[in-house]
Amino acid sequence: MRTKPLKILWLTAAVILPLSVSVTAYAQNAEMPADAVEEAASPLVPALEKFRPLIGTFDISGVRYTPNGEVPLTPTQSATQPIMGGYGLQDMSQIDVGSPELMGLQSTITYDQFRKIYRVTLLDDTLGLMDVYEGDFDTDTVLSVTNLRSDTHFPIGPNGEAMHFKLRWDLGASPITYELLMTVDGGESWDNFSKMTYTKTSGSTSTKD
Repeated sequence: MRTKPLKILWLTAAVILPLSVSVTAYAQNAEMPADAVEEAASPLVPALEKFRPLIGTFDISGVRYTPNGEVPLTPTQSATQPIMGGYGLQDMSQIDVGSPELMGLQSTITYDQFRKIYRVTLLDDTLGLMDVYEGDFDTDTVLSVTNLRSDTHFPIGPNGEAMHFKLRWDLGASPITYELLMTVDGGESWDNFSKMTYTKTSGSTSTKD
């Protein structure tokens, strides 16, 4: 795995650390907990039904890959709920980007019914950068989106060199695993940046739009 670009972008690149995604098994009987009933009833358009496990609050743990090896992430939390009548999902979280302060992140996921793609936007409270990702499911449970087409990249050199990212998470894993990958050659090859798991907190509830 190439490490040179990582040495200069651990803070800025980490702006696009993930959407808060996690999965937990909903009880399929009359004893289903009240919070699970509420989450199951939350509105989502059909294209976003696969993301229903996102709804609620989650504990985040994982590692960041650095030139000196894996670095554990500071445990944090996130909360996700449907918005705009179920046409989108919005997450509010704090993430460990390797600095003394945690970074606040607002993430939104939607489906473009005209172009048949999923779109993810991320906005942080440190750089104020709106990052835009697009993509689709690689398998029935694995979604991959990149910022290649939007070109909301991070500059890494004086001659226009750019670093782009891919967000990839498995909605079928328990807990869900999320991976962040990076490329410095326009997507010809990808290197690991971080990997996280999202575990639903006990007593998690969702809020209807």
